Amino acid sequence: MNDTDGYARDAAAYGGDGWRPRQDAHADEIGHLWRSCGVDSEWRTLESVLLHTPGAELDVPAEQADAALFVGSIDVGRARAEHEQMAAAYRAAGVDVITVDPDQPARPNQMFCADLFVMTPQGAILGRPAREVRAGEEVPVARALSAGGVPILKTLTGEAVFEGADLLWLNETTAMIGRGHRTNQAAIDQIDTLFAELGYRLLAVDMPYGTMHLMGM
Repeated sequence: MNDTDGYARDAAAYGGDGWRPRQDAHADEIGHLWRSCGVDSEWRTLESVLLHTPGAELDVPAEQADAALFVGSIDVGRARAEHEQMAAAYRAAGVDVITVDPDQPARPNQMFCADLFVMTPQGAILGRPAREVRAGEEVPVARALSAGGVPILKTLTGEAVFEGADLLWLNETTAMIGRGHRTNQAAIDQIDTLFAELGYRLLAVDMPYGTMHLMGM
């Protein structure tokens, strides 16, 4: 039977007999439609890692080091060599290395990828660094995650700021997040809402003054 525009109202595209609803929940599609990924602990065997190889962006003059969030000048050649040794060690251990290749020039802190996203059992939450000098580092990370088949569950909005090193998993369903000068309450509220939707619990704690990240505690 056709409608007045000539389309078959009983066609599958319009919900007819041929319509087949999607069967799996998002979590069931990880490792099938999406890349096998996810984190729900700080101790399980590492299977993949995201890295940015440092380069000329680390060549910051001493008088500009503090503004770049460095404590001093960096030996760029040594930093790059040590990073490449680390990546080689990962690969030798069977860990898949996903690389971040930002548009040049990269920002000085781009290599600190742990700040720029955090994984849940069902995908990634993008970071949103608090300092202006780091604004935008999350963009090439988002591209690398997407290209690698990792689902991005949340991009923070409004005035929220969050760095991934402020969140760690206590067990399979519970994570802790640190409230401080790098992660604010607006971000905690947004992540808590996402966690509630996914069936996870988020515990927020205040960071002592003068500390950087929860992971460093």
